[in-house]
Amino acid sequence: MSDNVTVLRGFHYRPFGLLRFTLAMLVMIQHFCSDIAPDWVKQIVTPFAPGNVAVLGFFIMSGFIICEAYYHNYQARPVAYIKNRFMRIYPGYAAALVLSLSAHLYFVYANGQALSLDRHTIGASYFDAGNLARNIFSLIPPIQVNMTDTTYPFIPYAWALQTETMFYLTVFFVGLFAPFLLRTTKLPQNFWFAVAGYIGILAAAFTQFSWLPKQLAYGSYFAFGGALFFYLHGHRKALWILLPAFAQMLWHFAGCDAEDFTVIAANRFGQFVILALILVALVKLAVTKIKDKRIDKMFGELSYPLYLNHYVIGILIANSFDNFSIATLVGGIAASLALSAAMYTGIDKPLARIRSAIRRKS
Repeated sequence: MSDNVTVLRGFHYRPFGLLRFTLAMLVMIQHFCSDIAPDWVKQIVTPFAPGNVAVLGFFIMSGFIICEAYYHNYQARPVAYIKNRFMRIYPGYAAALVLSLSAHLYFVYANGQALSLDRHTIGASYFDAGNLARNIFSLIPPIQVNMTDTTYPFIPYAWALQTETMFYLTVFFVGLFAPFLLRTTKLPQNFWFAVAGYIGILAAAFTQFSWLPKQLAYGSYFAFGGALFFYLHGHRKALWILLPAFAQMLWHFAGCDAEDFTVIAANRFGQFVILALILVALVKLAVTKIKDKRIDKMFGELSYPLYLNHYVIGILIANSFDNFSIATLVGGIAASLALSAAMYTGIDKPLARIRSAIRRKS
């Protein structure tokens, strides 16, 4: 781009770390309160579906962060971008999958069966090559691993990572074909990113009528987050993507039925409030500068391993206790935080150096 110097001067650390950690905590709290807590806790927490709303917040934030990262670090470098994304999500997922498999396998051989967090019976048949292969490659669209007689997701929340991967690949292919598109159409890369944004919005709209797979419904959330970055960065034309993405996003959110959000009668007002707070925090933090980023960065680094690894802690508790109490809930949260810190230290932190080298290499 011709204004590289201006762009670099405009780049600064966005203090999203604590927000990302909070979203991961909300996901864990929903799952634990639903499955390893007393019934009265479940009755209070579940109608708000804080984890489901938090995942939508993650999608919006990903749209913002990925568009910013590509804009500042990967112009004309789509291969470096996708390598970095792979290093970010897959090693951590693979490590979490090994832990989850090990925990399930232990209870299957010790007790003859294991219980999933939502009380499905898991037997030895789920460890066959077909189901294992599906789990290993479940981040690749359109592979689906649902709870059936033959398949079981050892990390059920991997569907959200696959949704993220769909967005990553969209950015990658636009960047990859941008030079060819520029030569043949004379339309710049930003134009094709805008087209991708509108396709995401339209795909999300079509899912409202059940014309497309349900997973494409989240295209508007990524489009909104990406358009928000460009708008706040001074590209006012991004408003033409931001507004329709916001409208479609709200339409999707309002149209989610109880099965999407909770098994108990949903507190729709409370869910809207949570989403609104996430949006306000995102916009506020996007334009905030902080002098010392260490604490915020530390919390942000724990968010991904916490999202991935709290399920195995839930499995250990669900298969070790017959009755659940506040102690099992608090213990599960504490153990998840400790495991997440260990996984970050052993997996994500060493890989961060490699990712930084990929990002900085010219």
